[in-house]
Amino acid sequence: MDSSRSRSATETEVTLIFDGLERVIAIGQLNPMHNTDDDGTSGVQARLRNLGYHPEEVDGIVAPHTAAAIRAFQQAHGLSPTGHIDSALLDKLHDRHRC
Repeated sequence: MDSSRSRSATETEVTLIFDGLERVIAIGQLNPMHNTDDDGTSGVQARLRNLGYHPEEVDGIVAPHTAAAIRAFQQAHGLSPTGHIDSALLDKLHDRHRC
C-alpha cells in the first residue's frame, strides 16, 4: 500500500501498487455480494473494477460491459467464461479481492 487520503468519515481512497500496476480503491464503497436488492451485482462490479476489469458502471445491472468484465475475470482465473454471476465467480472474487 502506497498512500491514502481521507474523503469523508466513511470513505478513504487508497492507492495500491503491485507489480508496477497502480490502482486507486475507494474503501467503504463496496456493496456486499450476497443478500442485496440487486443480488450482489453492484458488489461484483465494484470488485471487478478494483481488480482492473472494466464493468463500465457500478449500477447493479449486468449490461454488456459487465458481462464482458465477468468473462475476462473468469477466463483469467480458470473459470468457465460464461459472463454470469455464479457461486464460482463469487468465491474467486472473494479470494482475489479479500472481501
